[in-house]
Amino acid sequence: MIAAFAVLAATIVIANAVSPLRSAAPIAYDTSAIVLQFDRIVTGQIMEVPILTTPKPLLSVIYGPIWEITHDWRPIVWSAVLALAVSAALATILVSRIAGLGAGVFAGVAIATSSMLMWEALRGLATPWAVLGWMIAGLAITAERPRYWLVGVALMLATMARIETLILLAVATVALVVMRFGPARLRRPVPRAAWFVLIGFMALPVMLIHDWLLIRDPLYWAGVSGRYAATHPATSGFGGVVRVLRVLRVAVAPMIGMVALGGIGVALMWRQRQWLLLIAILSITAGVAAFLLMIGYLGYAVPVRYAAPAVVTLMLAAALGYGGLRIGPLRGDPRRRSTTHGALGGDLADPAPAADRPFPLLPGRVSGPLRTAAVVLGGIVAAVSLAGPIAGQGVVGGGEAGGRRTLADAARANREIHEGATLAIPALRAAAREADAAPREPGAPPLIVVPGLLGPRMALDLGLSLTEVEGVRANAPFEVANGRPAPGQIVLYERVTDLQGLRAALAVATPTEVDGVVLDPLFVDSTTGTWVVRIRPR
Repeated sequence: MIAAFAVLAATIVIANAVSPLRSAAPIAYDTSAIVLQFDRIVTGQIMEVPILTTPKPLLSVIYGPIWEITHDWRPIVWSAVLALAVSAALATILVSRIAGLGAGVFAGVAIATSSMLMWEALRGLATPWAVLGWMIAGLAITAERPRYWLVGVALMLATMARIETLILLAVATVALVVMRFGPARLRRPVPRAAWFVLIGFMALPVMLIHDWLLIRDPLYWAGVSGRYAATHPATSGFGGVVRVLRVLRVAVAPMIGMVALGGIGVALMWRQRQWLLLIAILSITAGVAAFLLMIGYLGYAVPVRYAAPAVVTLMLAAALGYGGLRIGPLRGDPRRRSTTHGALGGDLADPAPAADRPFPLLPGRVSGPLRTAAVVLGGIVAAVSLAGPIAGQGVVGGGEAGGRRTLADAARANREIHEGATLAIPALRAAAREADAAPREPGAPPLIVVPGLLGPRMALDLGLSLTEVEGVRANAPFEVANGRPAPGQIVLYERVTDLQGLRAALAVATPTEVDGVVLDPLFVDSTTGTWVVRIRPR
């Protein structure tokens, strides 16, 4: 438990070092979209237009009330960072229970220092919450008396955060059916309570109800990827598969040592006949990879962060490889067969206490506290070295700022975007009220134009309809002749989102005529590079 608490605290410290938690929250587009969806449901308003974010009911009921109470985006990030920290702590406990303290520390530190997972948490995305559900399920099923109902509930909640959890539920269902009704050589005693694992599928009706309340389409969540593909066409067929393979390479290239150690873990699980453990890890890793290849073949865009669930299970496999996967009793009489061991499906391999189990990388003459300290220190060093650590791993897709950056650089760029938006809100709100006083013509373009990352957020902060706020992509050009932007619109321009300077004409301090329109500045902060400009006819 001490190691778990240390990992939890270290995760929060690392998050604060990467992106100060008291500063502006570098939330993702998807995060603000989820809060907007909650707002529309609780106010009984059908969402005006589809947005290209898959609804996540778990995040809606967590993030929505936080924003409604505080009207501050930072507590949402704090909750996601805490979810990641608790996930890392529970991973430490779970893997220690299975393969020893050194392996547990390895798993916890790997999760805490992964750039991909930290980036998910700092932007308030779903992966930390899904991992938390998986860790709770793992602890529940490896308890001395497995709590299958808790496994089902945890997987249900995880599914409502990351739909990939359905892969794990599907594999569990097949395993239960085969052990109960399959060929005689594969049948095993199945406790009646084990069927409570199927509670996890209750996530599906919840998702259907959520989306019906949101937009009167219960299958809205299933069609988001198709809508995104239609508006963001990408290579399909074999070319799409190659494109996804490149994405997967980007995800695992910084942690190739982790891949090798994960292979050792898989081999040890096979050799020691830990079938349930092996199937759980492979089902997520291989299942996510296969799913991404399939949607790549169909022409869907696949950001690198979609590989996050597979990265987590890869880390767990590597931790088991590091610890040698020598499973034995959890506590008490070492001659007693562990129920955890039975739940994992192997034979009793080692009667030694967890902290003192044989460890392949240490000489046999090292024992006692010195051995334990060496195993723990080795787990920390190995995890930090192999996990694609925060200090060195690049991040693909740094939000509106774009480009491949280190995690700290990407977080800083996104914070700057949100800081500028916060400063501009009073001017935007006043301009919106003034525009409401004059009736707008039917079919008029959206009133407010903001960087794409900020679309749902500004609709919430300004109390406007989605049809009144337009999010433009990074580096969108200034082309008044083509209606970009159009007379009558109010534009939030942030220099950090315009790396190529294509909209630099908007950075004016006094009314300025450009290309037949007048740029009327309503707010200027040259220090942060933020302007609010009204576009008026000449």
